[in-house]
Amino acid sequence: METTYAHTVDCSAAQQYVNGKASLTRDNTAEIVETGADASAHVDINCYRLLVEKTAQPGYKGNEHLGHRQAR
Repeated sequence: METTYAHTVDCSAAQQYVNGKASLTRDNTAEIVETGADASAHVDINCYRLLVEKTAQPGYKGNEHLGHRQAR
């Protein structure tokens, strides 16, 4: 019999991000209470951090006389 379950993993423990990706390994052991039988396995988890880049050119475009009229 196979049982599937979901588990949320907190990637904040991942320390070594390379190009936005880090890996964690978690061990899991299941035991059948009635028989005492158990089984272990591990899972490799990939965590991804968003890489955000922005290129901007500083500058100003506007009307230098906006709101300021010279008296004639």
